[in-house]
Amino acid sequence: MRKSIYVKLVLIFVFIISISNFIAFFSFYFTTAKKLREDIGTETVKLSKQIKDICESKNVPESSIEALLNDSYYNVKFYDNLSQIEADAALARFFDENALKPLVQSNSESNEIKLNTRAPFELSITVTRINTSEGSKYFIVYPDLAKSLFGVRFLIMRVNSLALIIGVIMTLLAAMIVTKPVKALKAATHRIAGGDFNVNIQNKRKDEIGQLIDDFNIMAKELRGIEMLRNDFVTAVSHEFKTPLTSIEGYTKLLKDCKDDSERNEYIEVIIEETRRLSKLSSNILQLNRLENENISLHKESFRLDEQIRRIVLLVEIKWTEKNIELDIDLDEVVFNGNEQLLYQVWLNLFDNAIKFSPTGGKISLSLEKEGSAVKFRIKDNGMGIAPEQKNRVFEKFYKGDRSRNSDGNGLGLSIASKIVDMHGGEIKIDSEVGKGTEICVVL
Repeated sequence: MRKSIYVKLVLIFVFIISISNFIAFFSFYFTTAKKLREDIGTETVKLSKQIKDICESKNVPESSIEALLNDSYYNVKFYDNLSQIEADAALARFFDENALKPLVQSNSESNEIKLNTRAPFELSITVTRINTSEGSKYFIVYPDLAKSLFGVRFLIMRVNSLALIIGVIMTLLAAMIVTKPVKALKAATHRIAGGDFNVNIQNKRKDEIGQLIDDFNIMAKELRGIEMLRNDFVTAVSHEFKTPLTSIEGYTKLLKDCKDDSERNEYIEVIIEETRRLSKLSSNILQLNRLENENISLHKESFRLDEQIRRIVLLVEIKWTEKNIELDIDLDEVVFNGNEQLLYQVWLNLFDNAIKFSPTGGKISLSLEKEGSAVKFRIKDNGMGIAPEQKNRVFEKFYKGDRSRNSDGNGLGLSIASKIVDMHGGEIKIDSEVGKGTEICVVL
């Protein structure tokens, strides 16, 4: 079973705290051991002198001195001679074998002898001679290891244990704080995976997790927008396909029962026109999809932009002559480096829209000029114009100002034109007023 991030964080912190405490314990023990031994040795010598003074000057009984030091960190023992010290089994753990023999053999008359015990104790012990009314005697003073070291070790262990307990509690709280937003992210991710994009995580953090939550909320918002666009796109495509298909179906039924050749030919023309409309719609959808997914290679070459626009004017001559539209053309000679085929589609869509929305006997102006390193193309008609609330939507897929959607076209022309201009690093602007017409400016 995989451990959650909460458990992992707790285990990591506990491990770190434990290792830190062990290191601190042993570092303290080994770094302070030498200083402790020196202090104990100094106190041992000092205590030996005090006991010697008491015994020689005040004749205090040996048993009283031993009882006096019974509860301290030092022990004292009296002996009649050095041989008794050597024979004391209780001292064997302090000294190496035969360590006292040189003293016994020399029958040392020194008043005080300081010896160092063997490892691992390495503590100082004093052998002191005193002169009493009963003659010369010896006593030794040595530290009580159990009392001296146990107190220090117990103190360190208590401090470390307390630090460990506090550290674990604080780690649990810290891990809970850290993992709470992660759990919220996990729950929100599951909701998005299930198709619910209406997700927003409350965020008060300013750290990396807070940034992650902010980015997640942005992603969820973008997904909501994409979902809405997808739904609108499906609805629009369905509608655009349904209208001509319904028309084709109806005229096909009429054609089946029609016996008049002239009516039959009329029905056939309608079916052909609706079929062309479907074909154009499919082509536009595919082209827009390729443009949005950047599946079209932007192969650039130099060509005469003004000549390209003139060819388009001649191509759709039948459309503007049928509506008796007056053209005002002012095209400077411009050589441009771009994708000729894609830009051809831009001018064709813009000019076709201008003709479509111009009244009979109207006027269309076309101009092309260079301004520094930029090229500006303007096309203006005196048609019905566009309402201010609709201007920002004209470049949306399938959007039509005529909400009844009975007007010619499928609402993809300006979307395609805008995408192609954007691919060339340019921009397309629109200026329109209801009842006065529309002007579109393309800057490359």
